[in-house]
Amino acid sequence: MPGIALCVANTYGPQDYQPTPHNGQLWKIASVETKVAVNVGQPTVDIRDVAQAALAAETHGRLGERYNIANEFVRADDFCSLAVAQRGQPMPKLIPYHIAYGIAWVAERIMRLLRRRDYLVSTDALYLSNVFREMDHSKARRELNWEPRPLSETVRDAVEWFAARQGAAA
Repeated sequence: MPGIALCVANTYGPQDYQPTPHNGQLWKIASVETKVAVNVGQPTVDIRDVAQAALAAETHGRLGERYNIANEFVRADDFCSLAVAQRGQPMPKLIPYHIAYGIAWVAERIMRLLRRRDYLVSTDALYLSNVFREMDHSKARRELNWEPRPLSETVRDAVEWFAARQGAAA
């Protein structure tokens, strides 16, 4: 079947009612619910920009083509700084990737000895959290006329939305 593929980075932004795991983590960092994080990197994109890219792909995209819908690649230290700055909160403690991977490796062995299959910490999860790098979105800019907003705007809008939603619930 003919189609156009959009390869979408980790999405963030306001009006995420569920929320998605990535966006939920953003709020947990901003509200100091998360006190420790692993210093990994990730490609990011505003969910509103994803919607615009999908609409643009419908009219401007070429059949059989693939477009990277990603904006900025950000390391956890910079991402956490953006999140906590919105609310004046302290930074979470950042664990270097290699130390976290070592802890996960040991935890996996202990869980195997205990015959546990489901556990939160795994080397696979850590590897996947750090494997994706910058995604070149120049083709989407060029062919879809796609212009993503800055990550700082996305984080600001998401944190403000989550804070207002929490305030309304209280």
